[in-house]
Amino acid sequence: MLGNNLYPVDESIADFDANTDIEEYNYDGRMVFRGNMDPEYSKDGLKVYWLYDDDNKRVGVVEHTADGEHRCMWHRNNVFSTLLQEDWSVYDETVWQLLSETAYDDCIRRGFSINDLKTRTQALRIVTPEDIINPSAAAAGCLRCQTPESKKHPGCIYSEKDESSTLFNILFVNSDDGTIYIPPGDSSVYATFLRRGAAPAAEGAGAGAGAGAGAGGSTTPP
Repeated sequence: MLGNNLYPVDESIADFDANTDIEEYNYDGRMVFRGNMDPEYSKDGLKVYWLYDDDNKRVGVVEHTADGEHRCMWHRNNVFSTLLQEDWSVYDETVWQLLSETAYDDCIRRGFSINDLKTRTQALRIVTPEDIINPSAAAAGCLRCQTPESKKHPGCIYSEKDESSTLFNILFVNSDDGTIYIPPGDSSVYATFLRRGAAPAAEGAGAGAGAGAGAGGSTTPP
């Protein structure tokens, strides 16, 4: 594990990389242009650089340690893939389309958001990118209706053991539009998150554009 920063996903050029000469490097088998050392994230022996493609778009970030290690984090094609640095796929329906017509109409009438659905789903746990970035302990809920024990109804059943944290009863959902994402079968990052009950330092890669003027020859990262 190198740095513990959560980097912004931004395609615009960093101010300190604009109008400067940058060199081309091979990172993870990918030829990219590396900008100048980021003054905000580079500290405590960690050097951070933004990476750019031929069209001056920021495509990732790289961390270098004092002992010569480095790690790249790339902007990918969806929010979970970028956040967890794994190849997640997109489901062909949103969470809203999974609801019955009656439940959907009720959500529209009440103006429910994805966060509202989290406390009202009966069989599935909804996890958004924000939950992974800022994890919190899940409150014990009724095994039938997921109502917290502090607000239990007649007939609610509670288990002493939290059995909710499995990949089989979780929906990974974008909190903005309800898009559902599917983890790869060999996902190791989220499996670690489930075992610990909290997210590892979530390292999203910057997706952004960017950098400067001229570029030098291709070299191996120092």
